[in-house]
Amino acid sequence: MLSKIIIQDVYSITGIGVVPVGKVTQGTFKVGMKCNINGKILTVKTIEMHHQQLKEVGSGSNIGFSLGTSDKNLLESVKGQELEFIDENNEPVKQTIVSDSQTNQNISGKNNNSEAIHPKGIFHFITKFFRKN
Repeated sequence: MLSKIIIQDVYSITGIGVVPVGKVTQGTFKVGMKCNINGKILTVKTIEMHHQQLKEVGSGSNIGFSLGTSDKNLLESVKGQELEFIDENNEPVKQTIVSDSQTNQNISGKNNNSEAIHPKGIFHFITKFFRKN
C-alpha cells in the first residue's frame, strides 16, 4: 500500500526527538510504513492528530509523526516536498521523494476546513501532545 505526505515543517521536541508535521495527500498513512530519504530507510514509529496517538490516518489529515531518527537536517532537506511511504511488507523501499510543480501547488498551508495552519499553532500542539506527564 502506498501513502503520500507533504512535509510542512520539522520540529525538535526535547525528550521526544525530531517530529515532522504534514498533510496526508494520498492513501492511508500507518505506523510501520517506510520511506527512503537520500538512501536512509526510515520507519514511522508514531502518528499523532488532535491530541490523540493513532495507528493510521486517512488522506487529508494534518498530523505530527516520528520516524525514529534524530537527524533533523535530513528531514529539513525534504521540507515542502511530498514523500511516498509504503507498507513494511512491500518490496524494498526505493527513493521516495516526489517533487514536481503539482506538489508545490498542494502546499497551501490550509487544512480540510480551509483554515490557515499557523506554524506556532502546530508547534504548540506538538509540544503539548508530546509533553510527558
